[in-house]
Amino acid sequence: MLSATTALMISSAVAVDFAGGSTEAHFHFFVMVGLVALYQDWSAFGLCILITVVHHAVMGTILPQAVYGSPAEWRKPILWAVIHGAFVLAVSVTHLLAWRASEDQDLADPLTQLPNRTAFNERLARDLLGPNAISVLFVDLDNFKRVNDRLGHLVGDHALRHAAERMSRTLRDQDLLARLGGDEFAVVVDGSETIAEYAAARISAALQPPFAVDGREIFVRASIGVAGSDTVGSRDAKDLVRSADLAMYVAKSSGRNQVARYDAHAEQAIRDRDQLRIDLRNAIARGEFHVHYQPVISGDGGQLVGMEALARWEHPTRGAVAPVDFIPLAEETGDIRTLGAWVLQTATAQAAAWRETIGGCDTLQLAVNVSPLQLDDDDSSRW
Repeated sequence: MLSATTALMISSAVAVDFAGGSTEAHFHFFVMVGLVALYQDWSAFGLCILITVVHHAVMGTILPQAVYGSPAEWRKPILWAVIHGAFVLAVSVTHLLAWRASEDQDLADPLTQLPNRTAFNERLARDLLGPNAISVLFVDLDNFKRVNDRLGHLVGDHALRHAAERMSRTLRDQDLLARLGGDEFAVVVDGSETIAEYAAARISAALQPPFAVDGREIFVRASIGVAGSDTVGSRDAKDLVRSADLAMYVAKSSGRNQVARYDAHAEQAIRDRDQLRIDLRNAIARGEFHVHYQPVISGDGGQLVGMEALARWEHPTRGAVAPVDFIPLAEETGDIRTLGAWVLQTATAQAAAWRETIGGCDTLQLAVNVSPLQLDDDDSSRW
């Protein structure tokens, strides 16, 4: 860069000398400064100014008629060398300001005005070059698609801006919050995983109160994954982000609105969860689900007053899968609608059979658990 800059500016000096110091020839300097601006580096501009001043001062003193076009300039070559250098400085500053403004625009998320994915990656890679421990938070807003679907994208955009403002207020000046896209955010934390966990806890706490958007209260919470360079054992930016992303999925699988820290078992846990998601899709068709009935006894313990229908999954290789594992997964994938409709149909058919075959069952109450996703379902045929 410096060699090319030197060659370009010397070519300008030679052009001026051969032209006998004509004003038109001096524009060659400004054209070369424009080319040097492509480097977008202040040191190149500094070299341009230095060569301009030295050339005009030295050659203006030795052969003033070859550098300057008027007698007034011939008499004060040093002064005019400084003036010409000031012109080059002004052009250089103009180029730098234009570059900085363009860079800020390219590195900012247009909705939240936070740094975008490119800015995040550049900052993380730069911080990881140093000796300090660096951590990453991967923040994914829970069920945000439901906000957009039910209330519209305009309300969703307002909620994203509010969430970004709340998260920003919880962080230190040396930390960087960025929006990666959609409802995903990430934070570069200057410090260990312990410091990063404190930052994640502050973010989670800040998101707990509802947002007021257009007179509506909207709850936007987040699952947050934490990964640090010391724990991951790598100072590669991709490894750190991937580990934080895995930890975030662990937080989601734990019921959402959680903070999870990366560990060596996180990746295997995600793989197991992904396989369970695949198995769940066909489990009903294969007859792996059963309905168990839990008796409901009156307060004095002396009379059966009803039954609660409970879905149970008997996996062919895993055995019994706990409801705490498959119910959140079914809600995440949307399979809870099919599963819930099947449980309701099976339970009501069983209740009808009991009434026909067992005396005294006419007054028994039947309780069936229903997911909020089923309540939002407009397809009444599922019921």
